[in-house]
Amino acid sequence: MTTSAPAYSSGGRGRPATLGELRRIPDFDARTAPRSVEDEIRGNLLRAIERGETLFPGVQGYEDSVIPQIVNALLSRHNFILLGLRGQAKSRILRGLVNLLDSEVPVVAACEINDDPLKPICRACRDRIASEGVRLMRTYTSAPLTLPAHASILTSAPPPVHGLRTNGLFRLSASTPTVATMLHDAGYRTGAFVGSFVLDARFGLDVVVAVNKFPSDTPEELELVRRLAVERGAYATEVNTAFEQGGKGATALAEAVVAAADEPSDFRFAYPLDAPIEEKIRAIATQVYGADDVFLLKTAKEKAAAFEAAGLGTLPICMAKTHLSLSHDATLLNAPTGFTVTVRDLRPYTGAGWIVALCGDMQTMPGLGTNPAAFSIDIDAEGNVVGLF
Repeated sequence: MTTSAPAYSSGGRGRPATLGELRRIPDFDARTAPRSVEDEIRGNLLRAIERGETLFPGVQGYEDSVIPQIVNALLSRHNFILLGLRGQAKSRILRGLVNLLDSEVPVVAACEINDDPLKPICRACRDRIASEGVRLMRTYTSAPLTLPAHASILTSAPPPVHGLRTNGLFRLSASTPTVATMLHDAGYRTGAFVGSFVLDARFGLDVVVAVNKFPSDTPEELELVRRLAVERGAYATEVNTAFEQGGKGATALAEAVVAAADEPSDFRFAYPLDAPIEEKIRAIATQVYGADDVFLLKTAKEKAAAFEAAGLGTLPICMAKTHLSLSHDATLLNAPTGFTVTVRDLRPYTGAGWIVALCGDMQTMPGLGTNPAAFSIDIDAEGNVVGLF
């Protein structure tokens, strides 16, 4: 499903840059008047239906039941809640709703909440419009950032070279004598890690490596990780400082991901989809993680056989394992060798369209509370956001 065209397009002359230009575009009142989210989704949904587009791509098995009910609710501007077990496509359906929003909207430049220049709620923006009018009310576009299926992000923590900190996948000895030696050791370990991961043409993906910067990381360390990733086939490597700088710190990374997503790709699984479930798990463990083999406990073996008998054997595999190691054991750091990945259980998520392999003692996310935190977030009469904490 494609997102809608910008409601404020100025007939091929480019996007309006000021509030005055926005108001002068043809059919201004009809095309750019502020509207509710319900009306925005409804209008774009009607256009998608008229064009015969697939409304919720990737959602399987609900074409004649859930999806028609959702469509009716959206057309009626009704609120609704999605209830069900894990794996019943609730998250995928919600992501599909985002694609029914306008692809681009005008916003007030430099406003932290991307306020609407036509109907601002922020006091600072209202004051600017009242005092400056069209002169400084420049606009820019904002669209939901979606990651196409053929793009991939590999997030790698940079290696500590200070010897006093254990950071995710990397750890060095506190007795390492010199910075040069530490960088060399870090380079070896990082190279082994990056080289053994997904920087491989076998999967047909362009890989973007995000280097998450910690306060004590040095420019030399960050450059080392960047260089090693590029040498081993990464499409791009960007330092991510979003934790410190918010969206500004992740802008370069987001642009690299968008560029990689625009490149031609030929995505291939690590296994044939019609292979036995255990063989698909083994392919991921050996080809991606660098394991020697996999070991399925009795429960997992029995469920694999039952799923295949029920016709679910062609579903892809999603591995649920610790993020602290390439193995299922969080204590095996760096790029370990000679290990076996243990799978204790399998769970079918037919709505999402995959089978989850639970590795080691990994636990899945618990159920959420009945009162979402978003219900307490609001904007007060002075334009301040309240209820965040």
